[in-house]
Amino acid sequence: MKYLITGVQGVVGKNLYQQLSINNKLNVYGTGRHQSELNNYFELDLTNRVSVLNLFQKENFDCIIHCAADLSNEQPFKMYNNNITS
Repeated sequence: MKYLITGVQGVVGKNLYQQLSINNKLNVYGTGRHQSELNNYFELDLTNRVSVLNLFQKENFDCIIHCAADLSNEQPFKMYNNNITS
């Protein structure tokens, strides 16, 4: 099984990535907005639809777990776009 976890640099995403990676039968991949030393990592802005589509065309994920989140309350529309639309 091939899993993609968004937001692997956050607390939830990072812990989930680490736990799933223990199982040798799973191929675990992650995304985040910044560079990372994690294996199978894609630096990706989920609000960039072209980049997301390119990734999905290259990779065939069996499961996507969305852990990425913008926690700012100052710009509600931006937060909605980052957390829900992407």
